[in-house]
Amino acid sequence: MKKVRLVLYVLLAFSLIVGLPTGAQASSKADQQNKVGSADVGLNQNTKPHLDKKGQQNYKNPDDYPLVGEGEYVGALNDTYGSYHYLTYISTAEYSDTKMQLLIRHGCYSSSKDPYLYAEFYTNRNGVMDYLGSAYHNIGGFTGNVNLGYTIDKSLYENDPYI
Repeated sequence: MKKVRLVLYVLLAFSLIVGLPTGAQASSKADQQNKVGSADVGLNQNTKPHLDKKGQQNYKNPDDYPLVGEGEYVGALNDTYGSYHYLTYISTAEYSDTKMQLLIRHGCYSSSKDPYLYAEFYTNRNGVMDYLGSAYHNIGGFTGNVNLGYTIDKSLYENDPYI
C-alpha cells in the first residue's frame, strides 16, 4: 500500500512539474467562437436533391441562384431549431489537376442547431439547372465561424462560367 501511495505521489509531482498535455487544456467559449476551423468533403454524385418543404422553390430555374463573388455574403439559413446559419462565399481554387475546392464560411453562434449542413451542386445546361450531387458537413460541434471546403471534379463544370 505504501508503494502504491509513493507511485501516486511521484506521478502527481511529475504532472505538476511538466504540466498538462496540450490537448487537455480547456479554452473559453469566447476563444472557441473566434477561431476559424476548417473541414473538407468531397461531392457525392449518387444522391437526389432534397425537396423544398414549402414547395415554392423550383431548383431547375437558374434565376433562383443569384451569382455572388469572392468574399460576398450568400445568405442565411434558418434550421429546425430556429438557429440561423450565415454563409459567405470565400473562393474557388485549384485543388489538383482534376479537382477544385470551393470554400464557404459558415457562421452560427448557437449551440442548439441542426448538426448537418447539406450543399447541393447544379450546373446550367441550356437554361435548366441540372443536379450533379451533394455533400454535407457535420457542423454540430462548431460554434462561431468555420471554413467548409467542397472538393469537386473539374470535369463537372467544364466550360461553365460559374458553379
